[in-house]
Amino acid sequence: TLLETWTEFKNSDGVQRTLTIAINDSPTYSREDKIHKLVDLLKQNESNPDALSVILVSLTNLDPIEAADDIIPYLKDTNPKVQILALGALNNASLLTQKEHEIKGSLPENEAVRKRIIEAVNELKVDPNTSDEVKKVLIATFP
Repeated sequence: TLLETWTEFKNSDGVQRTLTIAINDSPTYSREDKIHKLVDLLKQNESNPDALSVILVSLTNLDPIEAADDIIPYLKDTNPKVQILALGALNNASLLTQKEHEIKGSLPENEAVRKRIIEAVNELKVDPNTSDEVKKVLIATFP
């Protein structure tokens, strides 16, 4: 589980605040609710790489295939750390879901999402602006 706290950072409107993510530790939220809340936090913190980093780690822990389309844009973030953490979240999102394990196969709707993930990753691989650090992670996670 993840319990991360940042203090005293500026959000997009410049107001200092404390943001605590304890969503993954909450027994009151379903997996889907946690993913939805974390995606909302992603959108609220688009200009804060420290916040994005912790949120992406939280999403990674949930194997978030449902959030893949919300995570894909972060592959183009200007911060390599955010890009790398988005790769990790998308790598886990590509894993078979619990339901797919039960039926011993993949669901067509999830295959479509996995295809979009691979397309976005391939774009990053050929982008001349992709840093060496990100390229190393790309090779390791999406050979």
